[in-house]
Amino acid sequence: MRAPALPWRARLVAALSELAPDPGAVSGTPAAVLVAVFVADDQPWCWLMRRAAHLRQHPGQVSLPGGKPEPGDAGLLATALREAHEEIGLEPAAVDVLGEMPPRLTSTRFRVTPFVGLIAADFRPIVQPGEVGRAFAAPLRLFTPDGALRVPPTAPERGPVPSYLTDDGEVVWGATAAILHRLAAALGP
Repeated sequence: MRAPALPWRARLVAALSELAPDPGAVSGTPAAVLVAVFVADDQPWCWLMRRAAHLRQHPGQVSLPGGKPEPGDAGLLATALREAHEEIGLEPAAVDVLGEMPPRLTSTRFRVTPFVGLIAADFRPIVQPGEVGRAFAAPLRLFTPDGALRVPPTAPERGPVPSYLTDDGEVVWGATAAILHRLAAALGP
């Protein structure tokens, strides 16, 4: 771990300690995601991906690397690490896992547990084209109230969906936006 990441490591650990997980908080199909954080220009960033357009669930949507557990996974952390390796080529050993966030229930009834890990700033994703259209990084500061953008919801009855626009035009919304907003808010300015 390079020195610039060390103060952010402590801040992330402190922020996660304020967000104690409560496994009984929500029900739904278990899933896990990895918030892979790196430090560049003394700011925390995270890796996101746009799902491949041909996928049955959430095609073309921006998400964090992750998915449902498989029989060989030794828990949800193993699921998040395996999926990050499969989807963007991030080796599990390259992730300094700092902790987990409270689960989030999605509109499609997935109970998503986010794990936060610190990675090297020089990581470059290798996407799995069967699952991922592209991978890109965004600064966590984007997911603060100042970075908010309102876009039309996918279903009118759901009302406005808080979402965030990246510098390269990707729209981050739904559970992914909620997870990143909660982490950014816990980190503070």
